[in-house]
Amino acid sequence: VEAWRRGNWGEIGERPSVLLTRPFQALRAYVSREGDDHLYYEYAELMVGGPGDLPFIARKSPGDDPATALARLKVSVRDGPGWRLPYRDFPVEYPPLPLALMLLPRLAVDSLGAYRVVLGALLGGLFLVACWAGARLSVVTKMSGSLDPVWWRMAWLALAIGPLLCQRFDLLPASLVAAALYAFACRQDVIAGALLGLAVMTKLYPLLLFLPLLAFLLGGRERRRALVLAGAGAAAALAVAAPFLLTAPEPFLRAVGLYGERPLHFESQLGAIALALRGPAALVRSYGSSNVM
Repeated sequence: VEAWRRGNWGEIGERPSVLLTRPFQALRAYVSREGDDHLYYEYAELMVGGPGDLPFIARKSPGDDPATALARLKVSVRDGPGWRLPYRDFPVEYPPLPLALMLLPRLAVDSLGAYRVVLGALLGGLFLVACWAGARLSVVTKMSGSLDPVWWRMAWLALAIGPLLCQRFDLLPASLVAAALYAFACRQDVIAGALLGLAVMTKLYPLLLFLPLLAFLLGGRERRRALVLAGAGAAAALAVAAPFLLTAPEPFLRAVGLYGERPLHFESQLGAIALALRGPAALVRSYGSSNVM
């Protein structure tokens, strides 16, 4: 991966042993790449009243070119010391719950290096939660007779995820969704709905999971369970969104709706179909990923 990023395939072609003689370099490349954790740190800095690296945030902002984004940031970020409220005191592109995850490590440490360690530990803990919920779900639904083989597969999955385990907040919605599905299988509908509602406030895709769950319940004529599930989800989502809807409704709704404006990921089902029909000309690089327009 690092050779591809730097364009130095020649070194590997001339000396293939470089892949074996520098295992420590390979390990460093595996766990210490520049990732989204740096952006999370800068947002946390803004929340606690620090200056934040506005040029860096501008370079990472979706849509506008960095110069336009930087000019907008300088006008939008509230000056002076003291805590800043997201959306009202500075613009941010994420739904609200990931901001809480970004803030927690910054409350414990004040350097980027230490922040990465603490954030990685938190995300590792969320990964274990997702593994536990998935393993329990496989037993409850009789997909697996015991937890042992499930945990073994989870260990390999952790290695496959690699640096993303420590650099992206995606494990927060993943753990919430896994726990919600386990609660749903155990007929704990209030807990399942609340967890899904929180997951929606983390990343919008869990909203789509409500539809098959409600269809499953309504198809089985379990209307009361469907109402409880939907009601608990709506209440949890509203509880998280309410402070921002009251203080900065327009910036908040724009940030949450931003994910609906993104093009299709090329590895998604619809993206793969569009790419197959239109060819490589449909590929664009935007929002920090390869997408299909």
